[in-house]
Amino acid sequence: MKTGIILFIFCFAYSLYASAQFYEVNDTDGFVNVRNNPDTTSAVVCRLNNNTIVQESYTENTLAGKNWVHVDFYLPISIIKGKKLPYADYTPSIMSEFRIVSGFIYKSRLVEIEKLGKLKHVDKNNQIKFYNDSISLTITVTSFNVKDHIVSFMKESTNIYEKIDHLPMIGTDGDRPNEEIKKIEMTINKKPVFINKTFYKNLFNPNLHNNYSKMYTDGKGNFYLVMYNSDAAGSYSCIFIFRNGKFTERLVFEGEC
Repeated sequence: MKTGIILFIFCFAYSLYASAQFYEVNDTDGFVNVRNNPDTTSAVVCRLNNNTIVQESYTENTLAGKNWVHVDFYLPISIIKGKKLPYADYTPSIMSEFRIVSGFIYKSRLVEIEKLGKLKHVDKNNQIKFYNDSISLTITVTSFNVKDHIVSFMKESTNIYEKIDHLPMIGTDGDRPNEEIKKIEMTINKKPVFINKTFYKNLFNPNLHNNYSKMYTDGKGNFYLVMYNSDAAGSYSCIFIFRNGKFTERLVFEGEC
């Protein structure tokens, strides 16, 4: 019994902290080569343009050495169809229009998101607010009430959730969610920034407190909301990107455990 509890705690901590380091591509050429192996003579998997967000993959980290980072990143299915690329088999269902591709990038061509300027925050109960002199972003969480949703179950079992409101879900291992994001509200220079609810309504069991949710800025008008969510069984990380006063992208990666 004690062993099971220890394993649960380890998986929880590992999946929230060790599985996700986000980077942004930043090369003087305007793009970076992703390679099969951590070597400049290795075959090029593909090229990624500047500002592309990637996540460090610890499955191959020991091979990379100090100068290279093994990363996962998303490419649209429409782009990679028919190409022989090293696809990963762990694309979460809520990112169904994309596929995770993996490879090595030279570390100096990457900017680590979580070493950028960190916004101040105030969190209490079911809410957290990030802010600086020009921006304010507030996340509000509420208890999940199954009566407010349309729920479908796996064919194999009527106890395992498959979709909520006809959408793939993340944040549990098939169990009913405990909490959901009620709303995300943001202003830049007191002007509201629209964030469509479809980008967060199926991200369940969010973790607002204990530094699991953080927000960063590069000082050039770009902002990054990073969240490590759920329990060990359904853990995932996600990043919301804001550029030029607008929400531009949300990426979700499943945890390692």
